[in-house]
Amino acid sequence: MGTGEAAALLTALFWAIGIFPFTQAAKRMGSMAVNNFRLLVATALLSVGLMIWVDVQPLEWFRKPGMESWFWMSLSGLVGLTIGDYFSFASFALLGPRLSSVFSTLAPSAALFFAWALLGEGVPAVALIGMLITLMGVWMVVLAPGEAVPEKPEGKSLVRGIWYAAAAAVCQGVGLVFSRIGLRPGDSASPLSAWFAQHATGHATIAPLHAAWMRMFSATFMAYLFVVVSGRLRSTTQPILNNQGKGLPFLFAGTAFGPVLGMITSMWAISLIPAPIAQTIFSLVPVLVMVLGAVFFKLPLRRNLIAGCVVAIFGVLVLIWRQEIIELYLWMFA
Repeated sequence: MGTGEAAALLTALFWAIGIFPFTQAAKRMGSMAVNNFRLLVATALLSVGLMIWVDVQPLEWFRKPGMESWFWMSLSGLVGLTIGDYFSFASFALLGPRLSSVFSTLAPSAALFFAWALLGEGVPAVALIGMLITLMGVWMVVLAPGEAVPEKPEGKSLVRGIWYAAAAAVCQGVGLVFSRIGLRPGDSASPLSAWFAQHATGHATIAPLHAAWMRMFSATFMAYLFVVVSGRLRSTTQPILNNQGKGLPFLFAGTAFGPVLGMITSMWAISLIPAPIAQTIFSLVPVLVMVLGAVFFKLPLRRNLIAGCVVAIFGVLVLIWRQEIIELYLWMFA
């Protein structure tokens, strides 16, 4: 297993762990308050991490990255976190987490298309097969019969929920590609990168921790700008200030695993492997949630869920060993 694939698996694991405390926090404090405040907390924690582990002064956090890196990372934060997470939370409210998870598997397709369009980055046929197998396993898990399903949406709520879930998935895939461009300034084939090449001075290399902070800082700034302009600042901060339902410990725990550790390892992963492959491995989150729920919370794990997990894991193994599979094929048939 390569370092990039290991980082992607760690990302899926961190995000899966974070779902449990975030669910409790959202029930106690409301999804909007949790969504916005987690960005602020994550930015603060990542700032502390930068001060401890990166030998760069605070002002250099802004100055060191080039103009192109700041552009793509800010765009990634806006599209992937601010807008994408808004649609994601809205789809959870309308469709429930299981049905929304089905549409989240559109994210690798979006990453695949935009990685090709903006980076000229393709993946071999064996990787495409691995992606399809992985997503098939995820579908088997989230659509497994016999599981408790929330009240089924109908009419306009169903249509709106589907649009929100699809938009969230596309935003996540696109946002990841934007982050990869920000990590590797100058590699993009887009006209914007050509403009930056003419007008910007140099392309500074960015560490994954620094990239995670840039993305989170941009998303936090734009999220709170939105709530201030829309007049929702009081309604989104009051539950936090009052520690409504004693949800703050859950919020901090979820933030530590999801937007902090998960964000760092996701930036680490896409700095090493193509964005579509990383996004496919990230899609294992629903599978890992089922496994963690069975191990730590004694939730039932039926045969159909186990079968879905096995299929998804097999697909990931194909992705991890894609180069070895290609070499074996060439040795046997070339």
